[in-house]
Amino acid sequence: SSIGFGDLLANTCINTGMTVTGAVPGDVVNAGASSTPLGFAWNVYVSSTDVVAVRGCNQLGSSTISTVSSTWRVDVWKH
Repeated sequence: SSIGFGDLLANTCINTGMTVTGAVPGDVVNAGASSTPLGFAWNVYVSSTDVVAVRGCNQLGSSTISTVSSTWRVDVWKH
């Protein structure tokens, strides 16, 4: 799936979701992106049935970072 977070102000985060059929809260999720800028961090979790939330954060304390759309791969394991 392709995801872009736009411009992220210093020390801020943005959540977005993607459809992953069969995912349910409590499943284990792992994700990777084709490219991310310096200072960008993310975590992923199943936020509701069939939806994986991707939370992207700018960890740079004094700079805005611009993200571009990247291809994301998400793996979900049943717990």
